[in-house]
Amino acid sequence: MSRRVVFAFAVCAVVALGAGCTRIVAKPGSTSLEDFPVSCARDQVFDRALSFAQERNLEVKVLEKSSGLIRFERSALDASDLDSYCVFPLVNSRTGAPIAGTFVSWGDEYEGRSVGAVNLNLLLSDSGSSGTKASLRGNWSVVMVGHRFEYSGPINSKGTTEDELRRYLEESE
Repeated sequence: MSRRVVFAFAVCAVVALGAGCTRIVAKPGSTSLEDFPVSCARDQVFDRALSFAQERNLEVKVLEKSSGLIRFERSALDASDLDSYCVFPLVNSRTGAPIAGTFVSWGDEYEGRSVGAVNLNLLLSDSGSSGTKASLRGNWSVVMVGHRFEYSGPINSKGTTEDELRRYLEESE
């Protein structure tokens, strides 16, 4: 047999064997971004946003009242926090289905540990005489270390915290 034929058989065998393999892959998240109006003055919305952070133990890292920028952070989200706020990122390479479904069950099944963090940036700008435009950007990340897989990077938000903040600010109307 010629080398080309042997090489072709080898490639076919590798492809055939690899086609049935299922792997765990990470589905990295992206930044969430939401714009919404609030029907009250920017200063009132600003103060209300700080109250929201205080009630939820979010650390205020950047506070620029003149520009309307607030940056909230919370580090050390545990697996149950991550299950409440984020989409589980590890999926079956063939089906796209989550391999464990939750951060807690992944930790149990794969003898793993997950630690997450969140950064929320809220930018408030005047929108007429009695209104405020709010722009909220969320970045969620996780470090997962387990027996058979490790992942560190961005994950998708379920929008829970973002929705809570929007509703909280709208209550000030």
